[in-house]
Amino acid sequence: MTKIMNLYPIEVDAECVTDTRTELNIDGFEIIIDEPKNMGGSGLGPMPLQMLMASYSGCINVIGHRVAKKLGIDLGTIQVKVRGLFDMRVMTGKLGDNPVFPEIYLDVVTNSQASQEELDKLASVVGESCPISVLLKSSGSKVIENWTSINEVSI
Repeated sequence: MTKIMNLYPIEVDAECVTDTRTELNIDGFEIIIDEPKNMGGSGLGPMPLQMLMASYSGCINVIGHRVAKKLGIDLGTIQVKVRGLFDMRVMTGKLGDNPVFPEIYLDVVTNSQASQEELDKLASVVGESCPISVLLKSSGSKVIENWTSINEVSI
């Protein structure tokens, strides 16, 4: 393993039960990743790409609140919606230099009293600090972000 300062190991062990279903036990949490029945799976869990988008949502939540605290913003409750446009050519090996997700739409809605200017600053810092955001952007994905504040959160 490479020894570089500030590296934190992330490890996941997976049991590949079938050709579509993967079962994981991560820190005591049981997770099943699967394909839907219409794609040959058993439909017992989300698809791998859905898990990627779910991880992105979780990262936005955690990093968003940490950054907000540093900036003195009460972020309140947030709801995150992520929609990615998946280029299916990757499945045939014909993607070339194109990104797997040419566009990803990130909508964050909060009940915070923060101004739009504060939310825009927060979004900028979070986009540079959330590891999954950085990973997606460095792969060539264009992330279109929309952070808004309303009194009642609903997406």
